[in-house]
Amino acid sequence: MDPVKSIVDQWLLEDLGKKKKFRRTAKRIYTLLVSEHGFQGSDRTVRAYVAKRKTVLLDESNDTALPLEAKAGTAQVDFGEAPFKHRGKEIILPFLVLSFPYSNSFLFQVFPSQNRECFLQGLTNMFTFLEGVPHTIRFDNLSPAVKKVITIYCRKSIMKTLNWSLEDRNRCHYEKDTLIAELYLEDKERLLQLPGKSYECVRFEQVKADKYGIVRIDQKQYSTSPRFAGQAVLAKISFDTISLLNEENDVIVNHPRLYGETKRSMDWQPYLTLMAKRPTALKYSSSMISCQRFDCFQS
Repeated sequence: MDPVKSIVDQWLLEDLGKKKKFRRTAKRIYTLLVSEHGFQGSDRTVRAYVAKRKTVLLDESNDTALPLEAKAGTAQVDFGEAPFKHRGKEIILPFLVLSFPYSNSFLFQVFPSQNRECFLQGLTNMFTFLEGVPHTIRFDNLSPAVKKVITIYCRKSIMKTLNWSLEDRNRCHYEKDTLIAELYLEDKERLLQLPGKSYECVRFEQVKADKYGIVRIDQKQYSTSPRFAGQAVLAKISFDTISLLNEENDVIVNHPRLYGETKRSMDWQPYLTLMAKRPTALKYSSSMISCQRFDCFQS
């Protein structure tokens, strides 16, 4: 540890000013030492050093916990936030993690929000990937899951994220001296079978369009069509799309679901006929027209 002691101490001191859930774990410190500093010692050595130094540097000697017995096939779900590096800057993004305490394996996904649709879609993706459902799940920290929306949308490949966490299984369990991948096989043997029909993670909401045919969902605006001005339509809402339906449940228009600072999504195609009949109105529509969507008029 001698060549890297000062590095580890510096990281622990930096973490002193962060929330506890954002501090580097011993496992994370070991990974960083290996990948960034060519460390060739064992993870146990790092764990022992970090535990000792935390007592001194972070004054965590009183943070004790009771040891719990984990059973194969049981899981834990947490919907929290963590710092990520994006374009050279550190930003806070929400993530959903499904972990198996028995094997210490896990899957996680980054989402644009901690809303209900992201939560359900994340679970569906993970259960599908695992080809089964844990027979017992303990849910933590879900109070923000249906009400909190952050202002940054980080699009990530689902499969890439899940595969990244699978690579973590190719190491020994910190306590059982067995590969996590082997222990996970015991977890998998106890998974429940998936239902025959996949679950569609959406909610439906009745909304009324204004005189411009615009509806408002979660403080965002989405266009329908001029002929639906002043009428009620049905919104089908998933974590990444908004579909607006008529009385026969036919799709009027599909929109990407908005997060962050963008306030309005316009599909101008249904409005072209009206604009052709009233061309002088076009010059007064500058507040509604996005430069990024103006190419639809060029055809």
